[in-house]
Amino acid sequence: MRSSLLGLVLAAAPLVAQAQVDETVELGRPTRIQVRLVDDAVQLEVGTRRAERQTLPGGTVTGASVRPVTLAGGAVVAVVTVPDRAAAVVANASGRPAILWTGNLALHGDPGERRRDVVQVADRTGDGVPEVIVGYVQEGRAICGEETTLLEPRAVEPRSLTLRSVSLRNLSQRTEVTVLAQPGPPEALEREAPLIQVLQPRSASSAAGGSTTPLPTGLVDGDPAVGWVEAAPGPGRWEFATLRVTDPGLAVHTLALVPRAQEEVGAPRELRVQGDSGQRVVVRFPREPSVGEVWWVPLPEPVRWTCVSVVLGEAFGDPAHVGLGEVRAFTEVDLGGGMDALVARLASGGEEGARAARALRSLGPDALDPLVAGWAEMTAVEKRLVLRVAAAAADDERARGLFVAAAADGDQHVRSGALELAEAADGPDLLGVLTAAEGPAARDTADRAALVLARRFPAEVGQLLAVLERPGAEERPVLRRALRTAVDRGDGAEVVAAWIPNARTGARAAAALALAGGSGDSGDSGDSGDPGSPLAQLALEGAPAATEFADRWRFAAAVAAGTPPSDATRAWLATLAESEEWMLRAAALRALGAADAGGPVARQALEDPYPRVRIAAVQVLANETDAGDALAAVARGDRWPMVRAAAVEALAPRVAARPLVRAAVRDRHEVVRAAAIRSLAAAADWGAWDSVEERLAQTREWPVVLEAGVAFARARCREDAVDALRGVVDRAMRPNPWQPDVEIAARAVEALAAIGGEEADEVVRRADSDLSPPMIRVTAQAAEAVPSCR
Repeated sequence: MRSSLLGLVLAAAPLVAQAQVDETVELGRPTRIQVRLVDDAVQLEVGTRRAERQTLPGGTVTGASVRPVTLAGGAVVAVVTVPDRAAAVVANASGRPAILWTGNLALHGDPGERRRDVVQVADRTGDGVPEVIVGYVQEGRAICGEETTLLEPRAVEPRSLTLRSVSLRNLSQRTEVTVLAQPGPPEALEREAPLIQVLQPRSASSAAGGSTTPLPTGLVDGDPAVGWVEAAPGPGRWEFATLRVTDPGLAVHTLALVPRAQEEVGAPRELRVQGDSGQRVVVRFPREPSVGEVWWVPLPEPVRWTCVSVVLGEAFGDPAHVGLGEVRAFTEVDLGGGMDALVARLASGGEEGARAARALRSLGPDALDPLVAGWAEMTAVEKRLVLRVAAAAADDERARGLFVAAAADGDQHVRSGALELAEAADGPDLLGVLTAAEGPAARDTADRAALVLARRFPAEVGQLLAVLERPGAEERPVLRRALRTAVDRGDGAEVVAAWIPNARTGARAAAALALAGGSGDSGDSGDSGDPGSPLAQLALEGAPAATEFADRWRFAAAVAAGTPPSDATRAWLATLAESEEWMLRAAALRALGAADAGGPVARQALEDPYPRVRIAAVQVLANETDAGDALAAVARGDRWPMVRAAAVEALAPRVAARPLVRAAVRDRHEVVRAAAIRSLAAAADWGAWDSVEERLAQTREWPVVLEAGVAFARARCREDAVDALRGVVDRAMRPNPWQPDVEIAARAVEALAAIGGEEADEVVRRADSDLSPPMIRVTAQAAEAVPSCR
């Protein structure tokens, strides 16, 4: 019951059912075609007796239609369509209804390679009669510049009513310009291979080997004998290969083609080159190319493409298959000034600059000279891009020089960029280059590189030793830490042991301190190392030969860190304890104390004119059981507060000295008073609370003493301290309080919260007031999170 050739007869159905198709179409004879939903599957049924059935994809019959199509010669076929779901082609072939083809019109498959089937009814021959053509389109497989390209097309042959492969021109309307290929290169080009290979394989319509996703890799692999050969059933006309342009910013001026890769494969007489924009170039060959022969195609105008397709045309002779051996694109880089243009593009930054960097990187060492020459005038953005290029040529001294320059660059982003690239490299070379960078400006980058080198490549300890051997390198505490890390993590002990005896004294002293795990003189962490290791002891044997102040100090510090000294080193330390420099005398005392040999020297040093030396002596004697009287004399009578404080701290663990330590809470100097209170807390001498409470009550007491007193009260953790702590808080609640009073009051609030109890809680609540200084109020508000000290 059709109103036209496209009409449908839809069977009535309840609202819950989908519309179905049941038509009788004249296909040489009346043919019944049904499309219906059976158990959630779409079923196509053709004919009445011995009907042919097939299941179509999609799960719905909504919008299904049947379209009769009259072909050349009068034969009729029917195209069945479920929009965006499925399609089929039906014909009366061999006297009975048959389903010639079914397809899935929805994208399906893996992302990036998804495909959908296509059925076309169109006049492709220009005779005014439509053809029915089927095939498929696939993501990533299309002629450049075309939205989609029909692949493996087949058409219904009107006489046999069967599907046969056809060659289709899958090209849209575009201006074409014809170029005659030349068997020799243009004058401007002096090479047969471009400096930068900007072409990479993307896809092909077909390829020998039968791959379902053919790649024309052979077109850009540099070997013309491999090439790409189409695998279509017909003569190969309109088959294509698509290549990606890796740097669309580079203008392509000329193409070089090897039309014939093998004797048994045909060569095109004509082909088309199409990019994503501009004219389509028709390339014609004036004669049949020989195997491996290069032909040149100067483009009518330079083009900037993101991709390019080569579409085969008519071939020479009647070969079974046609192919190409090679496609090369020559850009502005291959012409005069091209390298400078690339370098200039680095300044653009972003993706444009990144593409220029990738292009320069592909040139290898050839790109380094202009980069080195222009480095000083480049911006930070350009320099970071240049370093990417240099990283790809790490073996070249020019590239290494760029990394050295980056290490000392005034821009932090350049310095960090150099380190990031060196760290990302597969090998240790660039890290070694940065570690060896000299000068104050490069120090931070060099140190960071040294640590990374030690952690990632501990076997490269020799590189660290080579840097340490340079005069002045011993002043780099991070380099010493890196050496220690490499030895701890690696198996370079033999390398270090062989280096030590011949190392200059400064490097040997630095190694001794590093291998001992000492804290050094510049904040080294001292968290690793083995002071008793044979390496540390071997390095220490050079101490008696040291003459420079810093070297002698580091050797002494290595012993203080725990490296056992030899008899010769002990004797040297005893001599060092009488040095004119007070720092060396103090270092010698600490070293002798660590070696349990400092007692007699330390007693003499209690009379040293320099307080730091006397402090070192006190610290050594703290471990001497019979030194109590000597320490007490210092605690009572030394004229320097910091010496008296050191003596008080040394005496605190001795029960017999507790009265003296308690008395020190009333010392005339705040440093001693604070040290006494801290020492009493450490010894848990809570009987000294009265003296501590007295200090907390003093309104003119120094903050350092009050801070120690608050800590004592919190550690003692008794409610009878609430009044004293309340007084500390009240002192900061007056208008315009002194900031140190506010800070100590906040600590007192924390102590009250830890002690707890009704009175303490009341002080904390009062501190949480809008009238309180912000620091005190915030501390009070966080009081609930303070753990109890009880």
